[in-house]
Amino acid sequence: MKYEMNDNGERGAALIMALLMMALMLALTMGISMTAISELGVSNTYANQTQAFQAAEAGLYHATHLVRNYTGTGASTAGFTNLLAERTDYPTGNNNPFTDSTKFTSGCVMIDDDPDNPTRGHLLLSANLDGSGNQLPVPGVHYRVRMLDDEKTGSGAAITIRNFNPTFAWEDGNAASDTNNRVVVYSTGTYGSSSVTLEGWIGFVPYPALVAQRDVTVDGNANIEGAYGGVHSNQNLSVTASAHVEQTATAVGTFTQSNSTSVGGFHGGGQEPLYIPKFVTEPTATSSPHIQDYLVQKADVILLDPGFADGATRDFTGTATATLRLKKLADSLAIPSSQYTAFATAIDTNSSGNVDQSSSEAVSINRATNPISFTHATTDLSTYGWNYSGSRWSIPSNSTGADNHTFYVVGLDNYNTTAAVQSDGLHVPQNGGNVDIQGNAGSLAAPIRTTILATGSITISGNPFLEGRHSGLTVGSVTYPSPIQTPELPPFVRINPLLIAVEDLEINGDVGAGAGNIRFSGICYAGEQVYLSGNGEIQGQVLALNNPNVHGTTGSNGSPVDRNDNEVTGSFVLNFNGGQAVGKIKLMSWRQIKQ
Repeated sequence: MKYEMNDNGERGAALIMALLMMALMLALTMGISMTAISELGVSNTYANQTQAFQAAEAGLYHATHLVRNYTGTGASTAGFTNLLAERTDYPTGNNNPFTDSTKFTSGCVMIDDDPDNPTRGHLLLSANLDGSGNQLPVPGVHYRVRMLDDEKTGSGAAITIRNFNPTFAWEDGNAASDTNNRVVVYSTGTYGSSSVTLEGWIGFVPYPALVAQRDVTVDGNANIEGAYGGVHSNQNLSVTASAHVEQTATAVGTFTQSNSTSVGGFHGGGQEPLYIPKFVTEPTATSSPHIQDYLVQKADVILLDPGFADGATRDFTGTATATLRLKKLADSLAIPSSQYTAFATAIDTNSSGNVDQSSSEAVSINRATNPISFTHATTDLSTYGWNYSGSRWSIPSNSTGADNHTFYVVGLDNYNTTAAVQSDGLHVPQNGGNVDIQGNAGSLAAPIRTTILATGSITISGNPFLEGRHSGLTVGSVTYPSPIQTPELPPFVRINPLLIAVEDLEINGDVGAGAGNIRFSGICYAGEQVYLSGNGEIQGQVLALNNPNVHGTTGSNGSPVDRNDNEVTGSFVLNFNGGQAVGKIKLMSWRQIKQ
């Protein structure tokens, strides 16, 4: 018997299963496509955000660079207050102070708007160059910056930055009130539809209390303290014995520390070097080290070693050694050639013949007159509070004439000469123009406010009371000069010097013991080495350029510090809390702002 089966129902079920499988595969395919599209969008958004972030970061560093190079309309207007006043459309506009190239160092690129897309801000430039050496732009990537003061005011008023919320209550629209040399910058980077805003603080940060080009040793019971009470060496640093460093202790080379010492802040080697300004030049094949002209031109009294100008002609002619030496000094002091004769005559009051300068001399310079006038000291140097004995200049205990003067102490240059060995069989003559203050000049109630620049070395012992003169203060009826602006530092940085020597700086004994007798907001600077010992105290900053010892041989020269490194020892206290000193403008910190 033959049977036939009917499979129509099974065929229908198979069709349904096939359709269901096709629908599932379609759904999976669509899901995968949607995921891919979504991930592609996320990837594009991330890439756009990354570009925008990098643009915002570039804006912060661009602004920092321009702050370092702001010059204002003159030397007296280069400051944070003046920079804040440069902002465009203040107080409701873009608040961008970086648009006028005449207010910044030549060659600076301003943060101006892209002429093809001004609503986006400044076009980001790449590191790639075109055929003419110009940086190529990054297409579509821009940043815009705004600047505010970071100090709160009592008014509670708010300032608005265009296209940025919320308003900021810490600045009331008065840009004339900056007191802390710090500003806040907002940099917004854009690419496509992405936008990132970074908030950064730009300000002046002083260097540590002690900075040296070569090795530094802090030992004994030495104490380096204060808000900036740190030490840095561009070579190696050793903190040993019972020394204490309140802040950082850093070195480019190695850092070593004994167990009995204490360092309150970060400490370690392998750090970036700090640039030490060349207030004293470095030796070259044709020139010995000397104090920079922009510093010595601040001097109003010149102290000359015996014989420095002896035999020089009174006019600008001749090639005699003394004449060339006096000409060089006059040039450094920016004395016009037409006034050279008056300068030479002030050294030697005889009206004819060559200069006869067999003894030490003091000559004042008055730049307020036209032409410049010169005055010869006639009362055994006491007019200006100094004496000269044993090849050294000193301020005696009863001195009053040294107050409110900047002195340039000048002697013969022996740096690159071959001099006869002295009677001790060891030393050759050091440079002339040496200062050795051993007395108790000044008092705690009436310190001597002075700046001392020396072509030789400066040594201090005894118990003097000295303060840097260039403080910009008014005391009684006397207004002291403003701190000095130098081309070695950013325009915002003005130094308040007390002691600057071509060679060594040595301070020992009981200088200021227990009372901070050397008190100033400024710097002590050695072209060679620094040695601080005893029970002294300095309130300020000390720097050592560490040029080679005079004549270049350690242990066979006339400098007071017969070594190549620097040391703080004994119970010496170096206390530095900031002020008119050496430092740098930097981007102190930053964060991303979520709007």
